[in-house]
Amino acid sequence: MKHVDTPPPLLVIVYVSSANPTLDPGELAVLVRRARAYNEAHEITGVLLHHDGSFMQALEGPADAVSSLFERIQRDRRHQGIIELCREPAEQREFPFWSLVSAPDARALGLTVG
Repeated sequence: MKHVDTPPPLLVIVYVSSANPTLDPGELAVLVRRARAYNEAHEITGVLLHHDGSFMQALEGPADAVSSLFERIQRDRRHQGIIELCREPAEQREFPFWSLVSAPDARALGLTVG
């Protein structure tokens, strides 16, 4: 009998936060680049929006990986006032091809942002 691995359960977390006032565009670009690499390595997908000093992010992926990442995000000093809007299991991904898409990326893809 052949053993078939079942994929780990998916988890979705959506949150909002306020950017640290000292966060500059260069730091934000580095953040997005590093987040993409981390997310790819941990099979996490999602979207990050940053506008007028506020963040909104949706994360999805294996439950353990998403939970661990969100704990890291909560300790990150580049933002404050984190409000978790949603934490729920998911049967499928909403952003299966995006390790992390940011607002400028979304505009380039022809998606409506803000």
